Amino acid sequence: MADLFETIQDKKSQSKELIHKAKDYGWISGEREEALLKKIENDVLTIGVIGQMKSGKSTFLNAFVFGDDVLPSATTPMTAALSVITYGEDKKISVEFYSKEEWGEQQRQAARPIEDAAGNTLLESSIRAAKELVEKSQKLGGSINKLLGTTRDDTLDSLVEYVGAEGRYVSIVKSVTIYYPDERLKGVEIVDTPGFNDPIVSREERTKSFLNKADVVLLMLYAGKPFDATDREIIFKHVGQCGMGKILVAINKYDIPYENGDLEESLIRYVKDELHKASQKYSSSSLNDIVAQVTPVPISASMALLSQLNPSKVRSDSVAQFAWDRFCRIFGVSTPEQFMRKSNVGSLSGQIMKVVDNEKSQILFARPLNAVMSAGITMMADIESESYRHRTVLKSLSYSDDELEEKYDDIVKAEKRIRKKLSNFELDLEDIISGVQNDGVSKLRNCLGCYEQRTMGIINAISSSSEAEEARDKLTAAAKDFKDRDFAYAIDDIKTLSNRKIERAVKDLLDDVEEIFDRFLPDFDGAPLIKDLKERLQQQDQTLAGTGDGETYEDETSVKEQVISSAIQCALSFAGGYFFGIDISGFFDDGGESVKTELAGKLRNNLDNIDPSKIVNSIICQKDDILKILNGRMIDQVIAPLRNQIEDIKRNTADREEKTRLSEKALSDLTMKKSTLTDQMNHMRSAIQSVINN
Repeated sequence: MADLFETIQDKKSQSKELIHKAKDYGWISGEREEALLKKIENDVLTIGVIGQMKSGKSTFLNAFVFGDDVLPSATTPMTAALSVITYGEDKKISVEFYSKEEWGEQQRQAARPIEDAAGNTLLESSIRAAKELVEKSQKLGGSINKLLGTTRDDTLDSLVEYVGAEGRYVSIVKSVTIYYPDERLKGVEIVDTPGFNDPIVSREERTKSFLNKADVVLLMLYAGKPFDATDREIIFKHVGQCGMGKILVAINKYDIPYENGDLEESLIRYVKDELHKASQKYSSSSLNDIVAQVTPVPISASMALLSQLNPSKVRSDSVAQFAWDRFCRIFGVSTPEQFMRKSNVGSLSGQIMKVVDNEKSQILFARPLNAVMSAGITMMADIESESYRHRTVLKSLSYSDDELEEKYDDIVKAEKRIRKKLSNFELDLEDIISGVQNDGVSKLRNCLGCYEQRTMGIINAISSSSEAEEARDKLTAAAKDFKDRDFAYAIDDIKTLSNRKIERAVKDLLDDVEEIFDRFLPDFDGAPLIKDLKERLQQQDQTLAGTGDGETYEDETSVKEQVISSAIQCALSFAGGYFFGIDISGFFDDGGESVKTELAGKLRNNLDNIDPSKIVNSIICQKDDILKILNGRMIDQVIAPLRNQIEDIKRNTADREEKTRLSEKALSDLTMKKSTLTDQMNHMRSAIQSVINN
């Protein structure tokens, strides 16, 4: 457990050291150093923990995060608030209470008789929950109105009053953030979710909001009854709506079946089989792929927690001592180290770390460190360019006056032809980009049209309230398929087509430029320039795609991601509307036309906010960016300096000897700089790979 957080912090520390070193090398400015350090420091690793009540989430988090009894256990889903655990300099909590509008909603819901649910189990659950919350709130008396819509800070010792089963304020708590002074939690956010089917719509939306950005989602199962109907709903209905890409599964309290003679392997196999059956039933292609990769881990959170408690605390607590003795008897263990090892929490931590390495590290560490390496590469290119300039100066200084005139004419001719090629290339590029834009917009519109047609078909097929939940599942599956398959594939196709056409045009241009250099500037080796241009254009393409070193660090959400999120929210808003946004009772007396009209309106309003043109423009290379690179390197950094050199020599023929001496000295210094920079880059490259891959 500790290894997970310590590894993240170690990688952060190593990354910061490399960024500092790049500044010391002179690769980056102090301002750039600060921006990259800020990026690494502020990025957050989010781990969401979900599961039924009594699955052991609180015990697991006490063991996984605190190594002590900090979180109390909630006794019902209705009184369990969402809790966020993160770093703070002092131990404290920040509590957010329901707004007056949210509480008014609960009072209205609580006033409804249970009979109003009319066999709708979800509505019945919501009414019962509201009644429970309102009843528990009576202990607050008249102070409740002063608390609604506010936040307050309190000590960690008071946590039980806000999230404990009988806590004074538990009935009106929306969420709690726990700040804990553990360095390992810097840049880490652990989300203890209260569950789904929450009676407070805004509270469930808050849970989904956190899970949408989670790097790892961990589902806790109870080993005594693993993966029952409620667990299936959590994954295939509720988690599926959050657009999850990574799900881990832990089977807690595995000591119970173990004591009865069941092997860990049989428990794992059973849960995997149930996952497979459920995925076939729900027929969500995107979730099926995710679930197929799940390898459940049997754990005992209690054993892991006991192994970290002070022995005197265990001995003084009869319940803890009984549990200790029981585990010793069942597993034949006797020391804290043996308890931790047998708890299997270390194996679960390893799975989390694997996901973090595969997913998070590529954003948190690889991109900033690649930006550092890119700065070194740029510096090397500048040294090469400056060295070439001095070599050409020395060459030009050796020419006679007639030869200088001839060389100058050749440079002017080369520049004229290159500018002509660039002008023609600009026109070709406009045609290419315009064509890709038109095709791309058409492709996305067709994609959105198919999605609308599919969802409208699901909506129009509803004929009774009993079909509402099935329709909700279909709508959610349609949204997931749209996000993970149809829309994503369309985006990739547009990007691939754009890259292929632009790369072909660039290659033709560079081939022509190389011929111009060979004809008019035979002393100039154009190969390094052509290679450099290709690398810079490739880097520019990566920046636009959001994977390279661009100035996109401050805005991690690309236009593409925003649109996908909008599309998913479009589906989820009206899918959830069957239960929260729209009261369905009585709507189907007219064949469901009222609810269908409302749902269809929500769908179209959301889809109308998606602009295919904006998406296409955000994912294809822009003409001005490409031309800036080509003009900058070929004209500004090669042709213009060559022309200026000869003009300067022609104007000042008397000081050739001094110019020769200065250029020779500069070339010698640059050779030494190149040698030093080569050593620095080799060291930096090795260190970066170590951070990213280990």
